[in-house]
Amino acid sequence: GINAEYMGGSKRIPFWECNQEEGDILYVPANMFRIHLALRDSVSFLERVATTAAEAAVTVNSKVWAPETGVVPNGFSAAVCFNWDWNALMSLGTPLGPEVQIVSQLMHNFVPTEQAESRMALGILAACKGAVEAGVGPLTKCGAVWAHCAAKVRANARGAVAGPMAWLNALSGTPDEL
Repeated sequence: GINAEYMGGSKRIPFWECNQEEGDILYVPANMFRIHLALRDSVSFLERVATTAAEAAVTVNSKVWAPETGVVPNGFSAAVCFNWDWNALMSLGTPLGPEVQIVSQLMHNFVPTEQAESRMALGILAACKGAVEAGVGPLTKCGAVWAHCAAKVRANARGAVAGPMAWLNALSGTPDEL
């Protein structure tokens, strides 16, 4: 049931409390906090669902370029696609301050190899392709990063076996062309 007090004091925040049994699925609306305590071995799975185009665009941008969040590496992922050229990234519209040196060091720790760069660039391409298919591509930064990320993946794949990598030839221009 619903309880009316939380954290004591004069602050009253409504919350739900329940015991989840084996096989139960619990839906928690997006505007509610979720805290759980496992009393036995269990698996917890959280999936966030965007219910508006604006929410979907924010979710995609958070995986592409959202330095205002301060989240490393996700908020700075596009740096990989721009070959770590922080000045070129200014074209994405969010100014970077003196923290760029620290972020750069952290990013290189998270993404130390070409394989890791390709994995990050592919994550951006996948998020952007999904945004286009969901009809929210124009609301995202995907159009500004797509060609750069595709070029990064192609460049890092040079020398890879041609057969499995043939799909890379399709990565050009915009996600609409896929």
